Amino acid sequence: MKLLLVLSLTLLAAFSLCAQPEFARADSIAGTFTKKYNDAAELALQLTQSFNTDREKARVIFSWIACNIRYDYKKYKDPPPKPRIGGRTPQELQKNIQAFQEDEIRNTLRHEKGVCADYSRLFQKMCTAAGLESVVISGISRKMSGRGGSHAWNAVKIGEDWHLVDATWGAGFVDDDTERFVQRFTPAFFFTSPSLFLLNHLPDDEKWQLLEKPVSKIEFNEQPMVNFTIEAFPLEAFSPENGKIVPTDGKAEIRLKFSTVPAVFVVAAGKKREIQSDLKKNDDGWVVLTFTPGSATLFTVYVGESRAKTTAVLQCSIK
Repeated sequence: MKLLLVLSLTLLAAFSLCAQPEFARADSIAGTFTKKYNDAAELALQLTQSFNTDREKARVIFSWIACNIRYDYKKYKDPPPKPRIGGRTPQELQKNIQAFQEDEIRNTLRHEKGVCADYSRLFQKMCTAAGLESVVISGISRKMSGRGGSHAWNAVKIGEDWHLVDATWGAGFVDDDTERFVQRFTPAFFFTSPSLFLLNHLPDDEKWQLLEKPVSKIEFNEQPMVNFTIEAFPLEAFSPENGKIVPTDGKAEIRLKFSTVPAVFVVAAGKKREIQSDLKKNDDGWVVLTFTPGSATLFTVYVGESRAKTTAVLQCSIK
């Protein structure tokens, strides 16, 4: 409940995540570094040399990784055996672990692909080379597609404050039907507000939630699934905020608030899809979806420009 109380305010901040003019120059310069690189530290120094602020340095590193490293779905599905790294002393063990990670970073650059651990290690390595303090965070993630589980991302320190970054999700997504990676730069996962980030990322160490009152794993899993990355139709707010629908007289209702109202809404439950078009805002700015829930318990709302082109924006359940 304590997280749900701030969801509406959090979603209002999603606009700045979808369009971030502050970083236009950093994104543009990242796009000019197109050749293959073998040295992460040297690449980081070249990328960041024309920037004066740590925020821009972190952004140009994020943008380059997200736009040049493809997600290795084959490695995710069939991971290589874990290496046996030993050492006669703790210092030697640590040295051998570091050597292994350096090899993995070089392989990520050489092959221009990797899984979340590779993205996060590369981001940390490049930040360190650019004089930025960064950490790799391990935890779990969840998505509307059902994919999720173990995951890794980063935090980077700017001034006295830590900021959350997920270069893996910033790079795109895996299409559920084809099981192929779709590269799509998604800046919403750079400097994401902690409460928004927590909708789909739960760190193993609760301090990396960066919240005054951390949430439990149970609270994390009970949150509604929300997609705040749709640039054309960024979601401002939704109701019910706890994601639990209470039907009345056989009818269910979901309320959504957008600055730009999508042309098409689809409420899906299993194979059943109820399409609603040309909906308008009420006087209070909300779009109201009314539908018959039947025996279904889980509902996903899709929005888009046409029936053939929709994206999941919210997942709710019957209370």
